[in-house]
Amino acid sequence: METSTVAGLAFVLSLIAGVVGVFNLAATSAKLKLDLYNRRFKVYEDVLALYQILYDEWDDKKVQTFERAMIRSLRESRFLFAPEDGVYDVILKVKNANAKNTGYHRFRLESPTNQQALEILGKSAAEGRMACDPLILELEDKLAKYLDFRKINGWV
Repeated sequence: METSTVAGLAFVLSLIAGVVGVFNLAATSAKLKLDLYNRRFKVYEDVLALYQILYDEWDDKKVQTFERAMIRSLRESRFLFAPEDGVYDVILKVKNANAKNTGYHRFRLESPTNQQALEILGKSAAEGRMACDPLILELEDKLAKYLDFRKINGWV
């Protein structure tokens, strides 16, 4: 084979490898963006699940499971969202509002005869549940730019 033929063949193979590399880069970029989207959406799902359980019949084991997931998501939100967007702050407020509800129910199970404390904690729990309603809407507004699925693609 002549040198020019070998050089031409090498050039064509390198072009093919380059094109495959560009497509691979685009696919990898899209996958990374989708993974990031999924992690951010999981944070929202965990907070929403805890919010929804506030209105269910009390099940301590179930609540603990949702609280643990939400706490993990709270901690993770510091790394997934820009601090100036305030996502972490809103989730922290939801956590604190939920703690009022949880505190009431757990105290009720441990001290069912202490009516005075139960009344005070019951009011606090109701305030916590009512505080969560606007907080969920605020969280959804703050997450809107992060969870717009139409923006997921490989290059942008």
